[in-house]
Amino acid sequence: MILKGILVLFLYMSLMGYVGFIISTLAFTLAAMLMLGNRNRVHLILTPLLTTALVFTIFTHAMFIPLPKGISIFRTFSQFFH
Repeated sequence: MILKGILVLFLYMSLMGYVGFIISTLAFTLAAMLMLGNRNRVHLILTPLLTTALVFTIFTHAMFIPLPKGISIFRTFSQFFH
């Protein structure tokens, strides 16, 4: 379980530059919840969405810290939220 967690965290950090903060954080939160045994579908949908939205809003709008936008189509997707 610990090695899976380290692998998921490493993938999260590695892919953030390519797919951007929003997509990578959604995927990371979902993967972490599944690894921890959460199988409630409502939680698996709402928690990643709300967590990503909250962190994104705090960093970009409250603290004015830019987050990775990704490349190519992922950058276009991320710019939709800025």
